[in-house]
Amino acid sequence: MIKIKKTGLFLIAFIAIIFLQASPNLYAAELQLKGAKESVTSSSKPVLEQAPPSSVSGSKDDISSEVSSQKEGKKRIDFVPVAVVTGGNRGIGFEICRQLASRGVSVVLTARDQEKGVAAEKKLTSQGLSVRFHPLEVTNSESIKALSSFLEKNFGRLDVLINNAGIMSKAKDSIAGVTVELMRETFEVNTFAPFNLSRALSPLLKRSKVARIVNISTGMGQLSSDFMSNMFPAYSMSKTALNAVTRALAAEYRGSIAVNSVCPGWVKTDMGGEEALLTVVEGAAGPVWHALDASQELTGKFTRNKAEIPW
Repeated sequence: MIKIKKTGLFLIAFIAIIFLQASPNLYAAELQLKGAKESVTSSSKPVLEQAPPSSVSGSKDDISSEVSSQKEGKKRIDFVPVAVVTGGNRGIGFEICRQLASRGVSVVLTARDQEKGVAAEKKLTSQGLSVRFHPLEVTNSESIKALSSFLEKNFGRLDVLINNAGIMSKAKDSIAGVTVELMRETFEVNTFAPFNLSRALSPLLKRSKVARIVNISTGMGQLSSDFMSNMFPAYSMSKTALNAVTRALAAEYRGSIAVNSVCPGWVKTDMGGEEALLTVVEGAAGPVWHALDASQELTGKFTRNKAEIPW
């Protein structure tokens, strides 16, 4: 009986020694396997989705829910949207910059006039807003490349592009009197420039999970509306063509970049005149809504007052 007990104890001790020798290797292997599983799980998600979820309610695919978490005093800021606004030194463009920056967006204000652009930047930064000026001639390919390099170096991505820069002849030319030269000049700025800039910045936009392109259009370019008349034909037709650009880009970038046209309404600006019905604050509301609040699934549309309108 004593021999059996001693034999049993000997076997138990022998098995324990074997297990203790093997267990460190088993434990290390288990840690390696666990780490590999976690690495695969983490790398399969977009970088921005790996951050702790925001406690702010809202759609998971709008920018505003990301920005709002910063304004509630979060210790960790995981996402600061970056927006480029063309023609941002005055009028609706300036107000768009102000409203975006007021909501926590890092805004790159562009303008072709260096002096006016710097003055606009100073005015906004004096209010404690995150705005940086960068010169941009929207019809110049080298200027567009310089902007792209600036964004790559300073931000590494782009979340919002607002194609606001535009021109309109002061002369109320009729369709019979407008010159081909004026048509070309207007289309260069109002149509071809947004087309080229959007394509040039698309690689940076595709790095964002909430990328948007907002094209500032007008009811004067609306084919289904009486607003399109023989007054200002170069301007109105250039905006009709811009709407076609919106549709084409939306189809090309579906699933990665939301692209929409927005009519801000008749706004009191240098272009709209003093008789206009809306303030710049009201006029900028629609573009800012598209930039921050609209669903990412809203794309290829034409809107006014946050509602879809016919082309």
